[in-house]
Amino acid sequence: MLFIIKGTMWTYASSSDSPAGQRISSMAIKRLGKGHFYGEELLDWASNCFTEVPVSSKHVKTRTKVEAFVLMSQDLETVVSRC
Repeated sequence: MLFIIKGTMWTYASSSDSPAGQRISSMAIKRLGKGHFYGEELLDWASNCFTEVPVSSKHVKTRTKVEAFVLMSQDLETVVSRC
């Protein structure tokens, strides 16, 4: 999970016409900036104790220099289990 402290990012969808959704769409979906986060599907995963980490259908690209805080899936699971 990614928490943006500084800078700008955009989310993009995977193209459905490519094998396994490997190609990234050129159409931006959402702008992310200071105070935003990415990877909310991991919250459901961590709170429900699923065994496999979900694969996102979105990608992110930076538009400016970005400073961010990242929680890896194991760290997020630990945080959620304590709340």
